[in-house]
Amino acid sequence: MRLEQKTIDHVRNYWNGLNLRNKHDYMVLLYRIFLNRYPQYKKSFHHDMEVVRNNMTMSLGYLINNLEQPNKLDMEFGRLGKIHKQLAVTPEMFDQMLQCQLEAQQHVSGDRLTDEDQKHWKVLQKYLVERILSAYPED
Repeated sequence: MRLEQKTIDHVRNYWNGLNLRNKHDYMVLLYRIFLNRYPQYKKSFHHDMEVVRNNMTMSLGYLINNLEQPNKLDMEFGRLGKIHKQLAVTPEMFDQMLQCQLEAQQHVSGDRLTDEDQKHWKVLQKYLVERILSAYPED
C-alpha cells in the first residue's frame, strides 16, 4: 500500500500544527480511552505511561515526517513490529485503537476534526498498521 501525497500532506499539516502539549495530551487521552474501553489490554501496558506517551509521540512524528521515504522507515517499522509482537498486539487491537484515536483527536482538536481529516487519518493508520504487522518477526 502506498499513500497518496494528498494524504501525507493532510496528516502532516494536522500533526505539525499541534504543539507538543497537544500531542502529549492526545497520547494520554488515547490510552485513557483505549484502556477504559478495553480493560483486558491493561496487562500489555505495564510500562510507565509517561514513557509510552513520549515514545508514541516521537515514533508517530518520525513516521509522519518521513512518509515520502518508505525505505527509510523500514528500520522503525521493524522496531515497532518487534515491540508490538512482544506485547501480543493483535490486528483486532489495532482496529479498536483506531476508533479510540479518532475520538482522542477530535477532543484534542476541539471538535474540529473534519470528515476529510478523519478520512486521511484512517488511511494513514491502515498504512501504519499494515507496515507494523508485516514487520512482526517470525517465530
